[in-house]
Amino acid sequence: NLNPSPRHVKKKESSGNDSNGESGDESDPCTICYDVKATYVLLPCGHMIFCAKCKEEYEKTSEKICPKCRAKYQQAIEVQDD
Repeated sequence: NLNPSPRHVKKKESSGNDSNGESGDESDPCTICYDVKATYVLLPCGHMIFCAKCKEEYEKTSEKICPKCRAKYQQAIEVQDD
């Protein structure tokens, strides 16, 4: 039985809507608290990292460095689902 996917790559599963009628909250969690969906994208690296609360706290205590790729970011822009 051959598995074409590397072992270190996780497949992203789409669960659709949960019982509350919300979708996507588990797919892109805040990488700091993991409690809510990440709503800020960092530029120029493009990583979706923070919820609003964690973005504010992170920028108070740290330099503007992406926690994922360690690149300096210039701004964090809030994005919303339509």
